[in-house]
Amino acid sequence: VAFKIVWLEIHCNRWIARRISAVSSEEDRAYVFDESYYVLKRLARGEYMDMFVGEFGRSDSITFISRYLEDFDNLETAMLYPLLQLAGSNYKVIFDTLTKSVAKNPGLNKNALFVLQNISTWCFEIDRDSWASLFDKIAELPEITVSDFRIVSKLQNMAWQKAKSNNKKEKEAFQTAIYDENIAADLFHCYDTLVDIVTEVSLGKTDTMLHVVMATCYALKKYMPSQEEMVQFVSDLERL
Repeated sequence: VAFKIVWLEIHCNRWIARRISAVSSEEDRAYVFDESYYVLKRLARGEYMDMFVGEFGRSDSITFISRYLEDFDNLETAMLYPLLQLAGSNYKVIFDTLTKSVAKNPGLNKNALFVLQNISTWCFEIDRDSWASLFDKIAELPEITVSDFRIVSKLQNMAWQKAKSNNKKEKEAFQTAIYDENIAADLFHCYDTLVDIVTEVSLGKTDTMLHVVMATCYALKKYMPSQEEMVQFVSDLERL
């Protein structure tokens, strides 16, 4: 194989790097992508494709990706992984492609199955209702196999569990925010002067330094004590 010759390998590395950096049109980009994919497919070497994804994965690649996904059902499955990498967070182009494929096929073809198994579950969180609807349509395909149905059911369950976990975290965060707001309101309305805080501490109603600091901050928002009052306040707390 030619790429096993060291000098030629070095030359090819430099050539592909120059071509990638010199891309100025969609045609140039497609040419470099096709060359990188050829090396990946024929020689099982992914460094050129990695270079390509590293260069263009950060940019808007929807138009470029769509060009290859037009014939999604007949596309070589091996090409889908780099396309998924290029799509990144632009999940909609993948979702729309899957939707079209499911709508016109009686079963789940190998490309649709590959995408479902390799797409990040993060995408399911962006638009839960749309993905749930798509999963339902896949499950109702007249010629879906038992093994494919199990895979889809597993993915659907993973998405549901993730959504359930995220909802729980959101609920806890919301409850914590309300709790914090209630504490703030209590502190603001309960202490009019620094003397009130000293009284609460002496009676054992305030037993944490954090509570004392927060109460002091809210008391200072309501009025500005004199230097003598501040000195007395610190002295009283030290004695307690």
